[in-house]
Amino acid sequence: MEMIASMETYLRRGRRTCQRLLLNPKIRTGGVVLLCGGSGFLLSAASLGNYPQPLAMGLILAMSGWHAAVMSLGAMLGYWVFWGIAGLQGLVWSASGGLLALLLARHIPEEQPLILPAIAAFLTALTGLLFQLVLRDTVPVPVYFLRILLAAGAGLLFPVALGRRTAVTDWLVGGVAVLALAQASPAPYLGLGYLAAGALAVGSAFPAAVLGGLGLDLAQVTNVPMTAVLCLAGVIRMVPFERKWMRCLAPGAACLVVMAICGIRDYTPLPGLILGGGLGILMPPSQETARRRGETGLAQVRLELGAEVLGVTQQLFLETAPPPVDASAVLQKVRQRACGSCSARNSCPQQSSLDISLLQNPLDAQCRKSGRLIPELRRGQELLKLLKADSARQSEYRAAMVQQYQFLGDFLRGLADDLPRRGQRPRAWFRAEAAARSRSK
Repeated sequence: MEMIASMETYLRRGRRTCQRLLLNPKIRTGGVVLLCGGSGFLLSAASLGNYPQPLAMGLILAMSGWHAAVMSLGAMLGYWVFWGIAGLQGLVWSASGGLLALLLARHIPEEQPLILPAIAAFLTALTGLLFQLVLRDTVPVPVYFLRILLAAGAGLLFPVALGRRTAVTDWLVGGVAVLALAQASPAPYLGLGYLAAGALAVGSAFPAAVLGGLGLDLAQVTNVPMTAVLCLAGVIRMVPFERKWMRCLAPGAACLVVMAICGIRDYTPLPGLILGGGLGILMPPSQETARRRGETGLAQVRLELGAEVLGVTQQLFLETAPPPVDASAVLQKVRQRACGSCSARNSCPQQSSLDISLLQNPLDAQCRKSGRLIPELRRGQELLKLLKADSARQSEYRAAMVQQYQFLGDFLRGLADDLPRRGQRPRAWFRAEAAARSRSK
């Protein structure tokens, strides 16, 4: 008992030490730098048909600031390490993507999500065309168009995944990660792609496991049909085993079964799949897709319709311009009050020379009876100021209404998305922690 208590004490102290280190700004910044650089480095290893692919550029364009710069440098290093001379286009993709992310990331509106995919596809097409015309690149035309499609897809996937995670985006990002990690192998029998695929098969949803197997098959790293292996592993892990750790053996067992059926002997995936299964047990529960059935689905439809109505109203406010202040009407009223009762109104030559500029400078008016005209011009000047102030106040009110409609629309959409999960325990936005320390005298 004393040994167990001492072990718990050591574990508690170690956890507090790790939390204290994570709160250090320098360590957190270093971790973010490693994460950004490592992500770009590993995504640059993605391969289809033994040709490098521009998946890293999509993630670079989704970032901004120094994060994009660090990720761009990591991707450039990765293309050089993994591909050598064949990765020269990857260097151009990463450099141009990082430069555009630094220049345009904060100026692209969120309401236009197709700008980043278009930029990624354009950069890929332009780079491939220049390499074929100038350097006589021998990349086949189908691979050229495949790169354009992958660049557009990555430019669409990563910003959505970083902005608002959903179950579908998690599955797709997992498949892309397995495709990229399949080319990275720090040891002969320990591929990072197998490690990630095993983790997805045990700790994630079934579609994520299928996409992970598809990524391994597209990477062409083994003759074993990995899509079938991970599908079978996803079925085996659903069996209610007596002990939780037994699920980590599901990917390895599925691989052995598929090899026996297909008559293929390639034991290279086994260590990575088994270790990945162990990591999958430690993964948090995967997100489930929203189930729209019965009354819940009807309530979701009504909430989304309400959000759509608010969005249409907001768009009408933005498209309809407020009426301008009619200064000529104010001047006409001044002329009527000043000249209407004047005895010389029918033969006055200055009456037709009154213009709007006199409302700004009433003393410039030329009239034989200036004692009557100038006070009326001053009243018109004050009236024009009041009308402009009222117009500005109404414009501010319209802007506030547009913001409120946008806020309510987003709130209703979020409520519709969270409605099927009302029975689940909500995730805490923050965690309060209390700490005390003694002050030395």
